Amino acid sequence: MTIIIGSDEAGKRLKDVVKAFLKESNHDVLDVTEGKELDFVDSTLAVVNEVQKMMKT
Repeated sequence: MTIIIGSDEAGKRLKDVVKAFLKESNHDVLDVTEGKELDFVDSTLAVVNEVQKMMKT
């Protein structure tokens, strides 16, 4: 199972902490906002789009 995460700029630091914890716990993590500066709405839509893609497979 892959855990999909993302954040806007305000949540980036917390997202990185959670992401590191998940990876250290041997979870697969897909960060859809890595290297991007998205606002809350765009980051939420990026996560939703990935979830929808995974639901189709």
